[in-house]
Amino acid sequence: MSFDNTKGWLDLIYEHTGQDIVIMLVGTKSDLIKDEPEKRKVPLEKVEEFTQKYNLLYFETSAKDNYNIQEAFETLFESILIIKFQITLDINIKNKERQAVQDTLDQQTIAKIQKKLDNNFKATSQNNNTSSIDCKSDCCN
Repeated sequence: MSFDNTKGWLDLIYEHTGQDIVIMLVGTKSDLIKDEPEKRKVPLEKVEEFTQKYNLLYFETSAKDNYNIQEAFETLFESILIIKFQITLDINIKNKERQAVQDTLDQQTIAKIQKKLDNNFKATSQNNNTSSIDCKSDCCN
């Protein structure tokens, strides 16, 4: 199952990049478990625990149903902008000014992204009424 390889892929990513990057884990083909939630392979709780432990964004998507595609990309782009903005702050702004701007950023943008992620986990749980991910491709079998 490809989820089992995720930690190794993260190690490779961090080996070749810095820690100040945004990584999103995407569970695809959520349409396959919409009607048969018992086919989910990875418990949603396990995915949530993993993404929290490694500070990853997570969305379940379905290209077939156009489910969560735009939301996932928007959240990824917003998160990248936050990182870029924070790096710029570190380089260009004095401590007091940085804190005032960062407080605003924390209260508005980060809360917005967290709400999206929380709603995504809730929606995923409710829509699928299950606790694992199903993938029918050869890579997961």
